[in-house]
Amino acid sequence: SQAALELQQQLAFQERLDQKYEDLEDKMAGRVIDVAKFELLLSQAETYGGLFTLNPDDPLPLGSSAVEIIIGSSVDIDDQFSPDGKSVIFGLNSFAAAIAGHGLYSFDHGTSGGGTRITTTRPTDAEIAGESLQVRNSIYYARRKERLLT
Repeated sequence: SQAALELQQQLAFQERLDQKYEDLEDKMAGRVIDVAKFELLLSQAETYGGLFTLNPDDPLPLGSSAVEIIIGSSVDIDDQFSPDGKSVIFGLNSFAAAIAGHGLYSFDHGTSGGGTRITTTRPTDAEIAGESLQVRNSIYYARRKERLLT
């Protein structure tokens, strides 16, 4: 109540709030959903949703043969063609093989590779301290991909 809150005048926001809500409803009611465009959007989301690619503004140094595979790689397990159908976007399995050679590392969310399993926290910096800077940077990116997928 006004007395309990020690107000000088009564709060009168509800009427204005209700009016603004009605104005918003009126604006939204006039919008028409194009079913064909909506279905196309859903189809493309299913097809290309995993193409969230690694594209840092200032990439860390990587091995010369790995940079093409790691930078621009997706969170999908396998390689796939880009939406334009002309280039390949590498997946987790190819990324793992590019780190230090096939069979040495694998993603927790991948399906091939063997060797050391990459998770959000492993291998730790201490566990890879003896590796080259390029391998350590690749593992850094790989752990972040796993974090994104977890």
